[in-house]
Formats: sequence, C-alpha cells, structure tokens
Amino acid sequence: MIFNQLKILSVCLGVPATLEGISTKNGLKPAHLRALWAIRAMMGHWGTTVTIAELYASGLQAPTRLRACVSALVAKGFVSRHRCRPRQHLLRLTPKGERLLQDSVMRLQEQAWR
Repeated sequence: MIFNQLKILSVCLGVPATLEGISTKNGLKPAHLRALWAIRAMMGHWGTTVTIAELYASGLQAPTRLRACVSALVAKGFVSRHRCRPRQHLLRLTPKGERLLQDSVMRLQEQAWR
C-alpha cells in the first residue's frame, strides 16, 4: 500500500518521525493517516468514492478500529461520509484531506533532497 511505501522511504532516509509528525500536527494518530492513505489509494482504483466495506476488506485494521479511524477523519473534516443504501456509507476525501496527503508527500520529498 502507498502508506507502507512512504513509511519505508522515510525510514531509509532516516526520517521515521516525519509522517508521525504530520499526523500529530493535524490532531490525528498514525493509524488515522494510514486509513486516509488507504482511502486515497482505493479511490484511485475504483473511482471517486469508497465504501466502508471495501476499506474493511483491505485488511488495514480490525473493523472496530477502522470505524473509529473513519469517525475521527470525518470529525476533523478530512473525509466525508454519505449514506448510499441502508447500512452502507460512501467515503470521499475532502479538499482538506487531499491537502494533508499532498503535504505528507512534499515533506518526504524535502527530506529526500537534504
């Protein structure tokens, strides 16, 4: 997954705290940032939205923890959640969520050029 590749890159560059710092700076936990990256990666494959069931199927985290991550991301405004059918929600990154992901990539690139 993209987040794991960025994590490996950050460790190889000697800046393992970069992504954790980004998540903490934005009031998130590293698990929340991983969930945000997973949503973005799935949106790239399947279109503009992702169902929570698809996110569960990725095996990123246990369903209860993933539900808490999604709720935190929605509360902070990084993800929007819309009911599409009974017991099914669609997730979409907000512009704020896209900016956070772009910021994390830019920070890693800055570290790479130092």
